[in-house]
Amino acid sequence: MGGGSYRPNHNFFGPDDREMCMGFIELPEGQQVAPNDTIQTEMTLRIYPTVKPEISVGRQWRIQEGARLVAVGTILEILDLVA
Repeated sequence: MGGGSYRPNHNFFGPDDREMCMGFIELPEGQQVAPNDTIQTEMTLRIYPTVKPEISVGRQWRIQEGARLVAVGTILEILDLVA
């Protein structure tokens, strides 16, 4: 993936969980991401009420395309948590 937007599913529970959040990742033009890369970026997530208690610094979650795991994310900072 390079420069543009990516909208994978975000799973804050186990691999069999099907209640996933929608998320939006925007990469600057020219930035490339390939398998096994590690990046730090801002994301926008649409969080369900059942997931909100899970959102905290240090929390890891599954980034998926359908049921397929494509990455693991770690929350480094919470910029805005809207009710």
